[in-house]
Amino acid sequence: MLNVEPGATVNVEPCRCCGKDRRASFGFVHDHGETVAFYYAALEPTQHGERSIVTAVSLGDWGHEVDPSTRCAAVIRAKLVNGEIELTFLEPADSPVKDRAMLGNVMSKAEAIASVACDRFIEIAGAVLLEDPDVNEHIAR
Repeated sequence: MLNVEPGATVNVEPCRCCGKDRRASFGFVHDHGETVAFYYAALEPTQHGERSIVTAVSLGDWGHEVDPSTRCAAVIRAKLVNGEIELTFLEPADSPVKDRAMLGNVMSKAEAIASVACDRFIEIAGAVLLEDPDVNEHIAR
């Protein structure tokens, strides 16, 4: 059973395409008490005409002094389309995380879709959408 542990929601740099303020939420995801992932979700400005969140999900050990190269990550966009949430894998360059090295190997869209971790990335992104209150409010309002 996944349990999302939201951290803080912070103001980040303005949106690259429109200059509007952008916020981000981040935290950890646990499975039966074990930390299995870190996430960083950029809440896109609603002025874009759609509700959108770009999330970097990093799977692996997040204990102290763990080598980040043991982790793998994917970038996923969630947006509300006709009342349904649509998830799409993106390229590493679209990651909202500046220091991508801490995430581990950030997979390309094709690598993430073909990966044995594909379903896990989707499961974790879905849990974040449901359980992080700021992410949920942003996508659902």
